[in-house]
Amino acid sequence: METKPAWENQFLPPQFEDLTPGAAKAAPKAEPLPVTVKDTENGVRPFRLDSLLKDAKAKVLKLEASDAARFSSNQFVEEGTLLTNVEEYAKRIRAEADKQARLISRQAELALSEAEETLAHAQVVESEAKKSAQTMIETAEATVEKIERAAYEKGYAEGLARGMEQARVDNELATAKVMDLLAELQDLRLALFREHETEIVGQVLLLAKKVVHEELRTQPEFVLNLLKGAVHYLEGQGKVKITLHPVEYDFIAKHQPELAAYLEEGQVITLKRSGETSPSAPVIETDFAVVELSLARQFEEVDHLLENCLDERRQLFDPRYKAEREAQKGTQT
Repeated sequence: METKPAWENQFLPPQFEDLTPGAAKAAPKAEPLPVTVKDTENGVRPFRLDSLLKDAKAKVLKLEASDAARFSSNQFVEEGTLLTNVEEYAKRIRAEADKQARLISRQAELALSEAEETLAHAQVVESEAKKSAQTMIETAEATVEKIERAAYEKGYAEGLARGMEQARVDNELATAKVMDLLAELQDLRLALFREHETEIVGQVLLLAKKVVHEELRTQPEFVLNLLKGAVHYLEGQGKVKITLHPVEYDFIAKHQPELAAYLEEGQVITLKRSGETSPSAPVIETDFAVVELSLARQFEEVDHLLENCLDERRQLFDPRYKAEREAQKGTQT
């Protein structure tokens, strides 16, 4: 058996720095990119971009481990001298290291390319999924809007019908209340009028007296016109004598021919002054009658007529007054 030199047994292969891409310094961790997309070939399945990068990195490390396991100093040929062997050994190690580095780099590039292709495919699927999701969202929103519009229109129509019906009912109730109120006001008006009717008529009559008094004060011909109207009806009744208040005598005497014109030819009219005669109350005497033209007497007659009229109205329209009048008549008898 051949024995090896002592220096060869003591020789240990140098330790080289691992030049494998990615081994010297850990790659920075990528932020996870969770994406759920639709795979057109295999149906729907979830993708995560961080998982894809992790798988690519695992493949590179696996290649590095397998290639490093195959790398051994036993593959080199021993030489006769220490210097020759060291130089040759160093050259072979560098060549082998370069070869392994290029191989690992190509494999890493291939794995990275596959990862980028997978990522691009995932992005395409993600884009299609987003478009599909957006279409589904728009369709759902349109459907919801259509349903809401239909519900609103239906509810509006039903609400309008109910509102119109309620308005009609409320209007009828309000109209009935107004009619009842008008009836009550009418009854109140009639009650007030009946209660104060005598006073109202008395005030009206007093106003008429004041108007006549003002006419007498400002228009002296008022009594003259009164006499003309009376003498007109005395035609053919013989002699006519008119007794006047002294204040009115002078004015009427000036117009005596006008009074005579209302009588027949041959009828004689005379005027007489008397302090016993009241103002605006001349007395006309003929061969057949005596006529007193007293405004006070005329107003008294008007009062009496109005009182009778009011009494008849009360008996006709006021049952209580009628019952009271009948009771008074019964006590008098």
